[in-house]
Amino acid sequence: MLKAAGPVVTLITSWSWKVAKPSIGAFINILIITLSVAMAVSGEIRFSWLGFGFQFASLVFDANRLVMVQILLSDSGQKMDPLVSLYYFAPACAVMTSLVAWQAEYASFEWGSIAQAGWTVLTLSAVMGFMLNVSIFLLIGKTSGLAMTLISIPKNILLIAISVLLWHTPISFLQILGYNIALWSLLFYSIGWNTVKAYIDALRVWSRKSEENEVLLADRV
Repeated sequence: MLKAAGPVVTLITSWSWKVAKPSIGAFINILIITLSVAMAVSGEIRFSWLGFGFQFASLVFDANRLVMVQILLSDSGQKMDPLVSLYYFAPACAVMTSLVAWQAEYASFEWGSIAQAGWTVLTLSAVMGFMLNVSIFLLIGKTSGLAMTLISIPKNILLIAISVLLWHTPISFLQILGYNIALWSLLFYSIGWNTVKAYIDALRVWSRKSEENEVLLADRV
């Protein structure tokens, strides 16, 4: 549920870094998306203040990372190439991950697991991870860090839909309602209020012309 607040944290972070102009409309839209996703994933949980602190800190750090990557890649920033960015980011991430793994997982790690998984699977996983990171940097460079956060919502919905189709995973009406609201809010945020208003005005004009044509046709008859 706390992870669902990622878009709001990223939006506020982008405002604080001055890479986006504050907008009450955008804030309300993102807030609706966040609340709808939180409603969809809500359930019975065992609350932990330690877990809450770690998760909230990860949201803040991740939001700042996305915004800083956006500054490095954007035309108004450093205009850094995605592969060059990955060249700088990958070693730092490897060091930090290795430190955590050394403290948390190394004692129980078994080298035989590598042979059991197979080098083919590990190589394919590495290639997919590399392509994933390149695509993430490309997306952030062309759009924004907020777009990167929002794109995870349709991905989660797609994962749920596939799990329902393949493994018949049960889902509740509340989850369906929450993700539907999230999708419509995401669509509304993507196209913007002005575009929606233009479509509504065009529909009204078309409806008015249709009524006038029907009246003229009735008079002729």
